[in-house]
Amino acid sequence: MESKLTTRRRVMVLTTGLLIVFLIMVFLTPYRAFFCGLLLGTSVSLYNFWYLSWKLELVLKNALAGNKIRGTGMINRFFVVAFAMLIAAKYPATFDVKSVLIGLPLCYILSIFSYFTTPKAQRG
Repeated sequence: MESKLTTRRRVMVLTTGLLIVFLIMVFLTPYRAFFCGLLLGTSVSLYNFWYLSWKLELVLKNALAGNKIRGTGMINRFFVVAFAMLIAAKYPATFDVKSVLIGLPLCYILSIFSYFTTPKAQRG
């Protein structure tokens, strides 16, 4: 369980660093819409990653306690993604839809990267 917590923290720190870089790039480059889209997509990705890890922790606690197991909030995460895409479609001058799509899976890609860069003894 401890290695999963450190993986979660590592992904959140890496994603927060990426968000800071994207925010700086919004103001320093002429590609404002592209980096605003990356910022929106990565923010939604971070929220979805945090929400999924929180729900999985609740499912694990309920399963170990013998209680009824509820879902992982997939519909909620779908709605958040759809809302981000609606924002990007409504304001195309501010957000690039393609870059929002690029930013959406970033936390999951970082979690896979973090898993494979963690030494085998710490993986659990």
